[in-house]
Amino acid sequence: MSLFLKEKEVIHLQAELVSVICTVKNGERTISETIESVLAQNYTNWEFVIVDDGSTDTTINILNRYSHLDKRIKVIQTGGIGRGSALNKAVENATGNYICNIDADDLMHPQKIQIHYEYMNQNKEYFLITTGSELIYEDAKPDWKIYDNDFSLVKEIGDSLFVDNQIGHSSVMMKREILIEIGCYDEGRKSQFDYELWLRAFCENLKLGKVDEKLTAKRIHKNQSYENKKRLTYLYRNTSLKINYILKYNKKKYRIFYAIILFILGLLPFKIRMVVRNIQKNIKS
Repeated sequence: MSLFLKEKEVIHLQAELVSVICTVKNGERTISETIESVLAQNYTNWEFVIVDDGSTDTTINILNRYSHLDKRIKVIQTGGIGRGSALNKAVENATGNYICNIDADDLMHPQKIQIHYEYMNQNKEYFLITTGSELIYEDAKPDWKIYDNDFSLVKEIGDSLFVDNQIGHSSVMMKREILIEIGCYDEGRKSQFDYELWLRAFCENLKLGKVDEKLTAKRIHKNQSYENKKRLTYLYRNTSLKINYILKYNKKKYRIFYAIILFILGLLPFKIRMVVRNIQKNIKS
């Protein structure tokens, strides 16, 4: 299946609207670059629903400027309703059959929507397909690979979520109607909105897939809650969520042991965690 499509094929694919959603709060440092990465997509039939969830910096001015330049960008402003509610408001205002999330400090590969849509269109049994991500640090730029005929196979990954979350929030495309049917994001949570949704979807017998193409850039920076004083809270909530779903759905209870091991590893400094992660990848390969 080629990614360099003939003109008629491009027109056919681009006949279907894809919704990109984003929530942002005080994202003036990175949001422009995120928006520019969506504007640079070679698949042009998209809408971009951005919810400003109570920013007190210049974020809303940046969003309004872009929305005036491109009518495909829809800006919704709240007084600060919380991440889960903001995500659901974005979903509520999306109209495409497929939804992609992009976090306000991450970037899309220029072919992201095109390739992702083609995967979803060719694998209709999946509720969600996630892609690989390239890690970038602070203000670094991604080194994008241009994809041609080297499509990877879709791997079903739902069961592995009880060991580790392999689904990057900025790397998903999912079916909007099914997302709404299963209740969208859990507004009662304080974090891990995406991970809880993936676990819930899998436990409701929906198929979750992953492909190898690196179609997003995940930005690592010092202001992220996971890399500062909130890491212990994040790890506790992550581990509790995993264990709760293992017990609730009787998903191989020995995995609780792995959850505890990953909690301990998560306490290590970032560089050491990356070394351990690379060792894990080498063992698997």
